[in-house]
Amino acid sequence: MKLTYIGISQFRSIGSTPVMIDLSKKITLLVGQNDGGKSNVLRGLERVSHHRPNCQHTPLQPIDRHKRSTETSPLIHLAGVGEENEDHRIQEVGSLSVIGNLGAKPDQENNPKSDEIEGLNADKFNQLAIGFSETSGRRHSSDAERTANTIWIGRGLLTRLSARIPEFHFIPQFRRIENTDKYSANGSGIVKLLAAWQHPEIGQENLKTKFDRVEKLLRQLLGRPEASLEVPPSQDKIIVRDDPMRLPHESHGTGVHQLIILAIAVLSQDNVLFGIEEPEIHLHPLLQKRFLQFLLHETGNRYVITTHSPALIAPSEAVDVIHLKMVDGVTIPTRVQTDAASLAVLEDLGIQPSDLLQANSVIWVEGPSDRIYLKRWIEILHPRLVEGIDFAIMFYGGRLLSHLSMEREEEAELRDLVKLLRINQRSALVMDSDRGDSKEALNDTKKRLIAECERNDVHCWVTDGREIENDLAARTVEAALTEHDLLEGKVAIKPFVKFDGAMARAVRMPTKSWCDYSKHKAAWAHRFAKHIEGSDISVELEKQIDALIRALCPQNERQEEE
Repeated sequence: MKLTYIGISQFRSIGSTPVMIDLSKKITLLVGQNDGGKSNVLRGLERVSHHRPNCQHTPLQPIDRHKRSTETSPLIHLAGVGEENEDHRIQEVGSLSVIGNLGAKPDQENNPKSDEIEGLNADKFNQLAIGFSETSGRRHSSDAERTANTIWIGRGLLTRLSARIPEFHFIPQFRRIENTDKYSANGSGIVKLLAAWQHPEIGQENLKTKFDRVEKLLRQLLGRPEASLEVPPSQDKIIVRDDPMRLPHESHGTGVHQLIILAIAVLSQDNVLFGIEEPEIHLHPLLQKRFLQFLLHETGNRYVITTHSPALIAPSEAVDVIHLKMVDGVTIPTRVQTDAASLAVLEDLGIQPSDLLQANSVIWVEGPSDRIYLKRWIEILHPRLVEGIDFAIMFYGGRLLSHLSMEREEEAELRDLVKLLRINQRSALVMDSDRGDSKEALNDTKKRLIAECERNDVHCWVTDGREIENDLAARTVEAALTEHDLLEGKVAIKPFVKFDGAMARAVRMPTKSWCDYSKHKAAWAHRFAKHIEGSDISVELEKQIDALIRALCPQNERQEEE
């Protein structure tokens, strides 16, 4: 079976509510105050890894039991789903979870109770019984027989899921480069390991790739495209070269040491689960974010990371955030999935909400449909950027444009205008030209705002055509209309023609109210955006998007060039 979740309960400060790690996420961040149980989760995961086949078992200590109770045992929670290459009966059972004893030896009898197997109804019971053993696949004839067979099935589930538990490696918070013979993730022996990567033995050329990736990370994180690493023949130091300067690592800041230690640690293993304690130590917030992106895009491992840094706390499709809070001596986990949960984390860490919830930059657009198109274009051309972190898109409303200003200084004639730069100093403005042809002049409000943007080094994009919709490809629009069985003729999107009119002329039922683009812009924008592909973006539009991103996210441009 495919392992989907690992959980721990009744272990040290963790009580009956388990801390569950979602293995579909590449990174799980554990956040909370000091002594809230974050390190206990990593210690528990290290013990979970001992349940893999042929692993050395470490007996539990009294301190490992929740509140040192001898009446309860630490528990391991494993959940999984059937895989395509398994017996079809097991494939069809769907999601199942089972609880085992965290302190039991892997080869010891570990009999889950009937109520410790979730999702096992009668149909799934029979399918699993047959799937695990054809000879033991009889239907239960009594409650007692079912109970006995359920325990047998639970043991089978534990065995299968335990075989999928990833290897666990721990990177402690106290890290230092030390010149020893044996390598450790805390930085010991790192010089000799890097030397072996720099000049690998015959047949181990893949190690040179790891060396190159460490250099790439260093260049990305430090913003120094010419930086390189080398280990001299004496193998007693790491030299950081930034042409023409060559200096030993001792001559660089502690942040550089930490980056080298962390990069080598996560690249030393593949397809494992890393526990990292407080990677933000000695790292500037920007370096913290870049390191997180490196883990996401440049490595093949999964990570469970403890942190207090708001720069790292950013839930997404690939990043899970779990808030751990100590209540009456018990660690209580809450998965951060809402703004309310995010605010609770901030309050617990003593951080102002704006430290987490304000994006790095703001793109001001006229309305919701503009945001939908712009977001899709950025997703295609700059997939590493994350809305809500790297940028946010906000609406000014077309009719309100005359009440806005892009000036930084207070001027008497502008006192009654809304200063957009007070909301976010790194902003950009996107405006429809609203022109009927190429010779028509822009209105006075747009001219004023363009001039203000130029004076204050704010990026301003005025559409070449009438509106932002005029940049859509005809193929995109036709694909959406075809999907809804509305396309009657070719869609002709000319630069200065009203888009709603061009769409109406191609629609089979133009009199239907829901086909009126001007009245249902956002709904149609979602339908169109779903069909936008890279080939639908014109050369001129790509230039406009790239210029916008260069102005707002210059670090992204450096990373993509590298």
